[in-house]
Amino acid sequence: MNEIESKLKSGALNCLGCASPRCEQFCHGHLPHRTILSLIKQDKFIEASELLYSCNPFPELTLSLCDCESGAYGHCIKNKLGSPIDTKGIESLLSTYPLNLKTKPYNGKNVSIIGAGPAGCSLGFHLAKLGYGVTIFDENDFIGGAILSYIPRFRFDEKILNSVFNKLKAVGVKFVFSKRIENDDYLALKKKNDFICLCLGTNSSRKIPFESNLIEYGLSFLKKNCQKEQLSFPKNKVFCVYGGGNVAFDCANLLLNNGYKVNLLYRRDFSSLPANKKEIEHALSKGIGFAFTSVINDIEISNERLLIHTLKTQLGEKINGRASFVNTSIKGDDIVCDNLIVCIGQKPCQFDFLPLDLERKIDEKTYLCGDLLYGSKTIGDAIFDGLQLASIIDNNNGI
Repeated sequence: MNEIESKLKSGALNCLGCASPRCEQFCHGHLPHRTILSLIKQDKFIEASELLYSCNPFPELTLSLCDCESGAYGHCIKNKLGSPIDTKGIESLLSTYPLNLKTKPYNGKNVSIIGAGPAGCSLGFHLAKLGYGVTIFDENDFIGGAILSYIPRFRFDEKILNSVFNKLKAVGVKFVFSKRIENDDYLALKKKNDFICLCLGTNSSRKIPFESNLIEYGLSFLKKNCQKEQLSFPKNKVFCVYGGGNVAFDCANLLLNNGYKVNLLYRRDFSSLPANKKEIEHALSKGIGFAFTSVINDIEISNERLLIHTLKTQLGEKINGRASFVNTSIKGDDIVCDNLIVCIGQKPCQFDFLPLDLERKIDEKTYLCGDLLYGSKTIGDAIFDGLQLASIIDNNNGI
């Protein structure tokens, strides 16, 4: 038994084999952890890695960017004993085994996928393995979707996307980059292909009813600045970030890393922050300020500065780990800042070919996948939904 196998076996032997494993219930990637760990216990290391890859062919993405504290690792029942199963470490070790890139013979069916984010890449990989001719279109010049466009480079290594791209090329996926699909393009693709799969993500920010050149939205801010090591704002600027998710903390940490003062305004309390725990801890270490249980009521602008008037919220019972809330008429703190960055959620971009009601199947050839269908979720969820849709198309011949 080599070193990797010894480490895998040591980690797996601690698993209790729960009848209803919480690690599976809360895993962002929907991995069958109990079965994987059982295979490792039986010294079936290759089979365990194959099972991992069958669910998630891109573990390098989820290992780098998914929050294990809120997923499988954080919900292991052995947390109560202070010794949870290191599911992330086991997944990392299994991902050192080679991925089987063998594909079935071409079945004569062609699929165009619009969007090269995690969902589109996962869907393309699984369909190509099943023998479909797959072409992925994206308006950017490389794969990654929101990862490429919005996540600051201090959070991930771009080489990870190269690894994913090479896997896709190896199974025969073709790409058309720097191409935004408009209605005429969509109609032309429908004529040429057996299936069209829309993996467009949720890349439009939800708005607030205030407008100013001092107010910007999180996705716009990140798209302009996520690849920069140094920001060019005057050093005395004070920023307020409105929101508590990953987009909000990516904006905040990008600013904090460059020495700017940042206050974060959030409608719930600290324990309900949905952002990655590691990113929250980083912001705390950099001195971020907080105004919790508060929402924006009004904004005054004077001498190129913002005076934000807030109202307090009242928290209720927790739903899915976060407290519910209602707005009150109780005055909260006033916040003075130079710029406001709004990060209160995303929605799908508007395309002429998208119906108002977004469902899995919108006509005889067209399917929706990932965040476009379910709203903003994790990278693991997007990769898993790509697998799900590939199975639907292949098992039911698109019906």
